Amino acid sequence: MITETVLLHHDFEGYEEIAKLSGVQKLQSLINILLFVKDNILQDSLKNIVEEAAGEVFTLETITDLCYAVCLQDGDDYIGTTNSRSYCCRSIFTVKRIKRTLVQHTLEAIAKLLGTEICRRISKHIEEQIQIKLQHEFPDLKLDISLTNFNVFAFLFDAFIITIFWPIVAIVLAFSIVSTLLFSVNINDKLWRRSVAIDIYHCIMENRNMLMYGILREIRKMCTRTISDLDKALKQLERFKDRMVLLNQQECK
Repeated sequence: MITETVLLHHDFEGYEEIAKLSGVQKLQSLINILLFVKDNILQDSLKNIVEEAAGEVFTLETITDLCYAVCLQDGDDYIGTTNSRSYCCRSIFTVKRIKRTLVQHTLEAIAKLLGTEICRRISKHIEEQIQIKLQHEFPDLKLDISLTNFNVFAFLFDAFIITIFWPIVAIVLAFSIVSTLLFSVNINDKLWRRSVAIDIYHCIMENRNMLMYGILREIRKMCTRTISDLDKALKQLERFKDRMVLLNQQECK
């Protein structure tokens, strides 16, 4: 009975050492993964990613569809979308006011779509690059970077992209000044909304370089902050791992 107890105690000691070693190895694996993530924040690839996303969003067809889908409200009056009933205006002041709102909401929709496309491409790039680098060391590891997590980043993108787009509102309104209205304007008519979409499209194309510069500048700032945060996390994990190794050595003495 005593012999069995000694053997059992000896076996548990072995399992404990394996568990400690496994904990250190898992922590080191996490550190390696974070290092790979840090190395693949893709500063060099950002320009191509943003340009590709902009190329998909900044089309007349896409902008027109977004403009059609804007649901308008003027004070207490519900206007709706191009799928709603006609909403006719004769007053030039009313048309200008509603057009400003339509331009703003369309640009907000463009910014949101652009942010989503940029995040989707960043997600795909990081996943592909990290998987390639980790495949040799961790052949069974399958990364799945959920797009849901990137909705947070898309929300942040929306905020600064909209501010970058904001000067376009004044340009669009100045681009197509309506001096007099001989006939009433149906705000929900596709022809009228398409004319607004065309104005937005031309203004975006004329100011595309300025928009791209502003977007890239802000995203690079976010990436720099992310790298800094990862550095802090890595230092904490390294200190924790060193303490685990030290405690294991002290227990073995």
